[in-house]
Amino acid sequence: MVYVALQVLLCRGFAYKSELFIENGINQVVRMGNVRPDLLRLDEKAVFITDSLATETVDSELVENDIIITMTGTRGKKDYLYTALVTANYLQGKKLFLNQRLTTIRVNEQLIDARYLNIVFKVDQILQPLFDSATGTANQANVGMLALGNLLVPLCSINEQQRIVAKVSQLFFIIERLQKIEGKLKRTKLLLADSLIANALSSTKNKNENEAIDNIIQTYALSLDTCGMCGTTTVKRFCISADYGCPCS
Repeated sequence: MVYVALQVLLCRGFAYKSELFIENGINQVVRMGNVRPDLLRLDEKAVFITDSLATETVDSELVENDIIITMTGTRGKKDYLYTALVTANYLQGKKLFLNQRLTTIRVNEQLIDARYLNIVFKVDQILQPLFDSATGTANQANVGMLALGNLLVPLCSINEQQRIVAKVSQLFFIIERLQKIEGKLKRTKLLLADSLIANALSSTKNKNENEAIDNIIQTYALSLDTCGMCGTTTVKRFCISADYGCPCS
């Protein structure tokens, strides 16, 4: 693997005037607020342009496998350089056009897998030179096209890129499943705590108030300690070298 400057086509977004936006249509303008890491929020304050303006600004039209990157943000906050891959589902029934302060990265698919490059642009160490070179006044940070074009990225064979994409996708799938399991466990723990407290309340009818409160607190603490995931487990092992003076004992 070698580090090379981005060998891609960079296209700056067009400065559409807000007074030319219309409420509905098939030509949607993608603005800063629509772009989040790996996500295009096309329903967020959607605006459109006429067919004639779309024809005039065809150079700003997005195509499948384009990578959108946000070029402006707040200095010191790293709330920019977000990237999202334009997939086929975003283009169903509509055309997308890029607004100002956004840039399109369009790769040569014979050399670079766009999905791989999109993953690379999530690595802080790779993006740091862009953050460091950002210009702007006051708290605003702007990344220039020249700096983006000169950015060094790790590049390997197309087959290796695709292998990395497949592995990362697999890991994200596992993470998503674990997050779902975690959510179910949390809901189960809350239901268990509610049930135990209800039982504690029903069993304290003949006790005084202080005893009832103590019973509830102890029951709730017990429910937190027995969720099934957060406790500790003692693991024992059989030492086969104990008879010879095991150094661990």
